[in-house]
Amino acid sequence: FLINQLVRVACLQITLQPLWEGLAEHKWTETQLHQLQERLRRFDFVSDMIGPMGSERAASVGVIHRLARDSRSRPGIADLFDMGNQPTHKPKAAAFLTSLVPRGWFYFEALNYCTLLDDQMKDGFDLQKKTINGPRMDENNVRMETDLESAKGFKAVLHHKYFAKVLLPALKNATRRFAVGQVAADQAALACALERYRLANGKLPENLDALVPKFMTKLPHDVLTGEPLQYKRI
Repeated sequence: FLINQLVRVACLQITLQPLWEGLAEHKWTETQLHQLQERLRRFDFVSDMIGPMGSERAASVGVIHRLARDSRSRPGIADLFDMGNQPTHKPKAAAFLTSLVPRGWFYFEALNYCTLLDDQMKDGFDLQKKTINGPRMDENNVRMETDLESAKGFKAVLHHKYFAKVLLPALKNATRRFAVGQVAADQAALACALERYRLANGKLPENLDALVPKFMTKLPHDVLTGEPLQYKRI
């Protein structure tokens, strides 16, 4: 699920603190640096986000379909209109009205949820190049928020966008957090390679190309732009 990967990103960032301290004080050996570097280069948060996003879609659609097919749940639908808030007393009239909702309404809800989710992710990442298009994702999120903002109050129900309005905004920053996690892993691996070069040569390289192929088989790129990372020896 999405929360698993977001916690994984957070754990990685916490773990990098002692790595950074060891690099700053030149405490790591060549063998340790090589092992750390190889471990860090295994991270591929761009590809790894596909499964969790699919799980979020499946879970949300599953909830909608379960409510559609289980007539016993119909009176409880009124409670969903306070999703994320403290439970409040529902008049019997509201429970009765929600029990009359036709199944087709739920299916349109599922359709719109999936359509808007696809639009939210459209052209936002490239698995082959391992890049996340930040500006495009921002554009997609603005377009989605504008669409959902137009469906206020009861309009969300009439236009079959209630579940999308409740569930989709929580996903809008997920891809950027994956990008930040990948950048952290790539830069940490690069830092290990730079320290290995320093141990072998007594100084840092003039440019990153000097690391290839002895200290790094391939240089990482900027996940958000696809461009080479910037490096300057001070």
